[in-house]
Amino acid sequence: MGWEKTGEEEVLEPVWAIGPILPPSLVEVLAQRAESEEHAALDKVTDYANNNLSVGEVDGELRWNKLN
Repeated sequence: MGWEKTGEEEVLEPVWAIGPILPPSLVEVLAQRAESEEHAALDKVTDYANNNLSVGEVDGELRWNKLN
């Protein structure tokens, strides 16, 4: 890490601003985790829909309601 002069104007910028902050292997792991969490959230919504549940806010708290 550190500072480096960049561009024609030789502006000082932190070294990480020039390239990636995270190593590519970590970026891949985080992307896979985000995709997995997205699928899990979608599955949960599907489960609620299949069980005729909806979510609503009551006094600032989320509550599950059974739909008729």
